[in-house]
Amino acid sequence: MKSKRKKLPTIQRLRKKLDYEFNAYIRARDKKCILSGDTEDLCCSHYYDKGASPFLRWDERNAHAMSKSIHYRNHPGKGADYALW
Repeated sequence: MKSKRKKLPTIQRLRKKLDYEFNAYIRARDKKCILSGDTEDLCCSHYYDKGASPFLRWDERNAHAMSKSIHYRNHPGKGADYALW
């Protein structure tokens, strides 16, 4: 009788879990939006995009808390505002 092998998590699931933990850490570290100072409804924003710079995905210097409304409305293409901060 063969024993069943435990199925290992995929790379995608591990990356998603690490993203979740890393994002929670960044929000807890910063506690407020770097652009507006809001403390509600924060998300983790990356200065250098995770897709274009995967080696910076979990680099703390590349991630900051930002309010979701600012992030989704203004952040893409507004690198100058982010850089001034």
